[in-house]
Amino acid sequence: MAENEKTTYPKIPVKHWWALRNRFKQSIPGTVSPGYLATALGMQEKSAKANILPTLIDFKIIDEEGKPTDRAVKWRDDQQYSQVCDAIKAEIYPQELLDALPGSSPDRDAVERWFANRTGVGTVAARRMAL
Repeated sequence: MAENEKTTYPKIPVKHWWALRNRFKQSIPGTVSPGYLATALGMQEKSAKANILPTLIDFKIIDEEGKPTDRAVKWRDDQQYSQVCDAIKAEIYPQELLDALPGSSPDRDAVERWFANRTGVGTVAARRMAL
């Protein structure tokens, strides 16, 4: 990677993560569109399309067409939730981070610092990446 290139990671506000998970617990939508997200999360469609939809795709909760995946079904299930999160972490995040801050509940401040230092983002973005 070139020195001036920055690596980015998916990010989603914690309140949106839990609001969507709770919605999926109630009923899994046929398609997750920007309109669905805007309505469910009380935000503008443009913002939902730019900020939330890509993360759900990156996390494989929905596919490129917005269809919920098998992972979405497991994600909403309290018994399978931690396994889904572990799978997402293993797929998305570098082994360096997982080795340095292992476990299901690593020091949140340390995780946020890692993201801030590696990506150059500010505290709010680092907090969202550390979800």
